[in-house]
Amino acid sequence: MKRLLSSKLILVGYALIAVFLLLSIQVFESNDAKLEKHYKKLLVSQQQVHLIQQMQLHAKNRLILLSQALIEEDPFIQDEYIQQLFIEGENFIRTRRILLQSGLNKEQQQIIDNQYNNIENNGSRQNDATDLILDGKRKTAEALLLKTIPIQTETLNNILMVSKTLYINSKTAEKEYQEVLEKDEYFSSLLHLSLLVSILILAFYSYRQARKIETKQKNEVQTLAKKVGNQTYINALDAHILHAVDEYIVLVNFKGQFIRMNPSLENLFELPLLHKINNIWTLLQQSSSKTISKKTITQQISENGIWKQELELNEPFNCYSLCEISTFQSDEIKEASYLLVIKDITELKQTQEALEIQANFDAVTELPNRHFFQKTLSDYTETQNQTLAVLYIDLDDFKNVNDSLGHHYGDQLLNFVSERMQSVLFEFYFNHFHLARIGGDEFAIILMLEASSLKEESQTLANLIIKTVSEPYDISNNIIEIGCSIGIALYPEQADNAIKLMRHADLAMYHAKHNGKQRSILFNSNIEKDLEQKIILKNRIETALTDNEFILHFQPQYNLKTMEIIGLEALIRWNSDEVCYRPDEFIPFAEQQGLIHLIDNYVIKMACQQIANWQQQNIHVPRVAINISSQQINSKTILKLIDNEIVNHNLTGANLELEITEYSLVESLKKEGKQDSWLSHLHQKGIHISIDDFGTGYSSLSYLQHMNINRIKIDRSFIEEMTHEKDSQSIVSSIIALGHNVNATVLAEGIETEEQRRLLISLSCDEGQGYLMNKPLPPEDIAKLLTS
Repeated sequence: MKRLLSSKLILVGYALIAVFLLLSIQVFESNDAKLEKHYKKLLVSQQQVHLIQQMQLHAKNRLILLSQALIEEDPFIQDEYIQQLFIEGENFIRTRRILLQSGLNKEQQQIIDNQYNNIENNGSRQNDATDLILDGKRKTAEALLLKTIPIQTETLNNILMVSKTLYINSKTAEKEYQEVLEKDEYFSSLLHLSLLVSILILAFYSYRQARKIETKQKNEVQTLAKKVGNQTYINALDAHILHAVDEYIVLVNFKGQFIRMNPSLENLFELPLLHKINNIWTLLQQSSSKTISKKTITQQISENGIWKQELELNEPFNCYSLCEISTFQSDEIKEASYLLVIKDITELKQTQEALEIQANFDAVTELPNRHFFQKTLSDYTETQNQTLAVLYIDLDDFKNVNDSLGHHYGDQLLNFVSERMQSVLFEFYFNHFHLARIGGDEFAIILMLEASSLKEESQTLANLIIKTVSEPYDISNNIIEIGCSIGIALYPEQADNAIKLMRHADLAMYHAKHNGKQRSILFNSNIEKDLEQKIILKNRIETALTDNEFILHFQPQYNLKTMEIIGLEALIRWNSDEVCYRPDEFIPFAEQQGLIHLIDNYVIKMACQQIANWQQQNIHVPRVAINISSQQINSKTILKLIDNEIVNHNLTGANLELEITEYSLVESLKKEGKQDSWLSHLHQKGIHISIDDFGTGYSSLSYLQHMNINRIKIDRSFIEEMTHEKDSQSIVSSIIALGHNVNATVLAEGIETEEQRRLLISLSCDEGQGYLMNKPLPPEDIAKLLTS
């Protein structure tokens, strides 16, 4: 398209040049005619000037000759003058005639005509004067000549006037001629320049187009050469690839007969055998264990353009292969119809099988995993009319084995447990079960039996597994004992799909764990209701934390001898309009659900805020004790929170005391060793540590001496019984002595009678709290108490 446009532009350029040339010729012809006209006018004007000058000269000469003839006395000379006089008169008349014929204007011609009569009369007088001179009558001739002088002078003046007019006309004609000549030259130059510029532009554009065409042709030649080179290179690559590829490739005609095959296939067969086989249908049929239908294959190819199938091929391939036969069309190989490609996918199949095993089987026990178990369970519940039970099994305290002995021992224990389960199942329920490991320490069983016996047999199987699993294990000379909890759910009686069935079995298993472990429980609707109540309670706790429904009450702590308030214990209360929960109901639940750290953080923030409020009221506030969950011990997060709250509210560590249960603190010390960096950080800040519920756990001096404890709180259960049971009194006395031995202050909880207070004083107990002295009070009542 561009090339056609360029050609049209060049043709238009040439057409413009032709127009310029024609225009130039016409202009030149027009200018030549003008020049010729003006030149002729100029010549006529110059001729008229010359003629009038000649007339003036003849008239003057005639007058001079006449005067000389009058003066001259020599008759011969006088005669000569007279002869010259006549000649000048004739010349004057001839010149006048020529002048009149030269094209004078009307005014000039009128002047010449008016003077002609005067000249004729003057000529007659002069002739008469000449005759008188010849007769010797000089005086008369002189008088006559004197009469001609004015007329002669007038004639000369008129001729001079005409001469001037003709001279001006001549100059005007000459000027006009020069102007026309200059215009002609200017226009000719402009036309030539325009023509030259047009020719140059056309030549430049034509040169550019020629260069473009030349470059394009050169590029086309180079591209063609490159394509040829690339095609040669590609052909060479194709040849190398055909030699290098592992696939077996053969090109055949419509009947399936071999036309050409790659070297991989040629090297696989001996030549005589190839000639004997001769076509792909025989090749596939002889190598495959499956029946190969030529009709089916060709029909698929005609419909889809390709036939593809995985085949296990025997000699000489000996591989699992992907066979493809597709249509083949080529102008160079017209007889070719099909292309057979045989790809060895043995390694791929092995990898797929390995991945399938990895995806569906547990690496430790080699049992089916959760994915395979759920798929199997779904297949039974969706496609088969089969009654079944799911047993959800969780090993009790398996984490302790991993923590104490390591994961290697844990893996060995899981293998032994799975072997024992399988032995029970194979012995009593052969071909009626599926066993799987569905989690770290969780197993599951599908038991398929008739509905009439399913419930009883599933409970029997659960008891057998509990008994078998709980027997001791000897692993590398380590005797390990472990139990299990089992939840049972029945299909379709207790669930109508696999997901609900697993969920119900799981709920039953957790119910068994919470009811003492080492037992099995069959799912019932109450278990689900209990779960719903737990979910509701969890949501309510989270909402209460967000909406600030939790409040703090503070129970005063007293010096038992002076009854002076020496401290306050912050106790959380739930101020809800919907339902009333006691702390001993929602605190343990929060610990189970992983919410206790949120409550601990909430209490710390509220307690610090309240201390700051009291201090702003100029109330002296004793040390405030805050209970900390065992899950928060050794937590750097809670240390950071306490530090921030102390800074934010302008407090000191002396304002706070952390209460930690004896059991949780000792367990933490066991795990962390004697490097009590967590406790050290609190002591450095001036924060006191108090052991809560002392006497219910280890009560060991060996642990206490490493803890640097400030206060020991005797559990209320001993205080209740010590007035009427000597054993409890002895325990209280021992605890007081033990506390004093580690330089700790001893505080008794739950003092409700004066008798208990006096007995504690007698046993040297330092401090106490309880309803005898004061119950937990809201902050405003504490403020009144501290200021009274």
